[in-house]
Amino acid sequence: MNTQTLLRLANSDPILARRFGGVFASDMLPKHRGKYRSFIVNTDSSLEEGTHWQAIYFDENDKCTFFCSYGTYPIGNIKIFIENNSTHMDWNSKLLQHPKTTYCGLFCLYFLWQLSRKLPINRLRETDFCENECVVTRFVQKQMKLTNHSTIRTTNQHCRTMMSDRKRYIKHKNQL
Repeated sequence: MNTQTLLRLANSDPILARRFGGVFASDMLPKHRGKYRSFIVNTDSSLEEGTHWQAIYFDENDKCTFFCSYGTYPIGNIKIFIENNSTHMDWNSKLLQHPKTTYCGLFCLYFLWQLSRKLPINRLRETDFCENECVVTRFVQKQMKLTNHSTIRTTNQHCRTMMSDRKRYIKHKNQL
């Protein structure tokens, strides 16, 4: 899923759109979040193709909830952005998405839609990746009008599988 599709889908929901800060590469996050409460960020810099989408949500008390469908902790520019804009951070540490799939953008939309309404995301289970991916896909199709056409890639950042990114890392590491 690419930057424009995520932006269009997030802005299609009036409640989420009201405080949605945008979709960013990790090096393009604003220094201050201003009035915005939610963001989708790619782990790659703006000079790269795009690897993985993650979501950031701030509540009315500046408490941050960081979401990664692979259950990772924020790093680099994403961590700095959160530290500069929040008083406290929680994150999910559970792997919810299969490492060989590219549903991370849908997981981010699901997460932000739920939190913007103060709803839990407890329908997702650590033990059933396939069911989780079905839940978020059906949810975004219904709530945000996702169509098959929406997933066509354009020339901006997108998501690769965790496994393909690991292969790229190992190849790069072996070249050093």
